[in-house]
Amino acid sequence: MSTELSKGANAPVPTAELTVEVSWQAAPGMDLDASALLLTEAGKVRSDDDFIFYNQPASADGTVRHAGSLPGGGDRLVVDAGRLPAAIDRVAFTASIHTPGRTFAEVNGARIAVLQNGAPVVSYAIGGLSTETALVFGELYRRQGAWKFRAVGQGYSSGLKGIATEFGISVDDEPAPPAVDMHKQRAVDLRKKVESSSPVLLKKFDAAQVSLEKKGLLSERAEVLLVLDVSGSSRSLFRSGAYQELIDRFVAAALLFDDNGTLDTWLFDHRLHEAESITMANREGWTDRQLQRKDIWGMTEYAQPIEKIADGLVRGAKMPTYVAFITDGANHDKRATTQALKRASSLPAFFQFMAIGKEDDFPFLQRLDELTGREIDNAGFFALSDPKGISDDEFYDKVMIEFPDWLAAARRAGILAP
Repeated sequence: MSTELSKGANAPVPTAELTVEVSWQAAPGMDLDASALLLTEAGKVRSDDDFIFYNQPASADGTVRHAGSLPGGGDRLVVDAGRLPAAIDRVAFTASIHTPGRTFAEVNGARIAVLQNGAPVVSYAIGGLSTETALVFGELYRRQGAWKFRAVGQGYSSGLKGIATEFGISVDDEPAPPAVDMHKQRAVDLRKKVESSSPVLLKKFDAAQVSLEKKGLLSERAEVLLVLDVSGSSRSLFRSGAYQELIDRFVAAALLFDDNGTLDTWLFDHRLHEAESITMANREGWTDRQLQRKDIWGMTEYAQPIEKIADGLVRGAKMPTYVAFITDGANHDKRATTQALKRASSLPAFFQFMAIGKEDDFPFLQRLDELTGREIDNAGFFALSDPKGISDDEFYDKVMIEFPDWLAAARRAGILAP
């Protein structure tokens, strides 16, 4: 049952993933935005990276995310309280007016609510506003290893600059959000597209963006290819939703890497099969459509898709190719696969092998990851027992762990253009 607080009051909240809704009903022509600030015990941000808003939608570790607009006015933010860094003592939730000459006197229904799994936990309605142009609605804070929410309702007549001064954010003389580069702006624009076209992918998109930023890859462009095992044993992965989970994660990553937002796909058993490319528009039901096919479900061989991809590559290309190679079984063509991967090592493609099962069940892929005789190391490997049992953050960190090193090596060797 939700607790309604008055100004200055507090209440406990779960140490879990929480959704914070900062809402309002503004007069026509007013532009407002909500934000979250990660604060230390001293009440300051560690850097501008701790200011989460529409143009910087996630903290560096992904524990706080801007999750889009609310119908009627307001923004939704997500806080994973159980994973917040130990250095963070509070998370403050604010809103500021960007329209000159307007104040919160023209705003009705200012309110903040904390929810867990869609159910309200605690809320606070703010009234009596007048000349304020920025407002701290409330804050989550630590107490003896647990988390509480406090109803704050503190206003500033100096807008965003007042909040910046209070919490240590760097801003220009004119109140404006911290500047971001063109690559972050592109990510913001893509996020809006995902939110409107395929909101089920939004959490995955945010996690992918955080992972790419951490690894310095947000400015990279790459063609993303999905190579999917459709041997007989893979039927259960189609039916269980495991393949759909992986497809959704790679579609989200492909949006950030590839301007056309398309995940080109090859299917393989002991043969190579064409498949429709996957996009936000057709991802739903894609696995069901493959289940209806009669020309797949054979044995497992890896070499043909590697050879096919290599045939389409040119040394010295400007854009790399990232190949997500997913299998659930050992192959019957080890020698041919080894030769194919060696040949591909002089071409601009990185192969991320991902096995569904226990790592020890795939000794060949482990050896392939350390294969000698290649111009550069062009492959990575990891195994997942359950693709749905790993968080989006962990998944993206795994699939991107070796790609940055390959990019650098490929450019040094002239395999990729500088």
